[in-house]
Amino acid sequence: MIPAERKIVVDNIDIDILIPNSKNLKTDNEKALIIYFLKNKKEDINDTIRKISEIQNNKNNIWLVSSKDIQSKHNTFIVSSSSSSLSVYDDYAERPIYPFSEILIKINEFLKNINYTGLKIL
Repeated sequence: MIPAERKIVVDNIDIDILIPNSKNLKTDNEKALIIYFLKNKKEDINDTIRKISEIQNNKNNIWLVSSKDIQSKHNTFIVSSSSSSLSVYDDYAERPIYPFSEILIKINEFLKNINYTGLKIL
């Protein structure tokens, strides 16, 4: 089990996954991770990121999941059958791009980095 809140609203902003919970987001922004799944091609990702940034100040703690690279300055996980060997640093976007298959590994690393003492996932 991943310590997380799923499909919640924080300050009128829809959040897909919040790790570990909204209490951490409000008390210590550095110890909260927001994962946002891009839902359709017409979505204005810049507007979405702007809204999420209102509640999460640390851009490294906003992760995006998409079916393609979206040229954002946030960590991006690509859901694609051809992305299994992907794990690169995109110089243009100045952030890592990972295959979606690595997301649990990265979440576990995040939880270790913040010294989260709740449930362990790996």
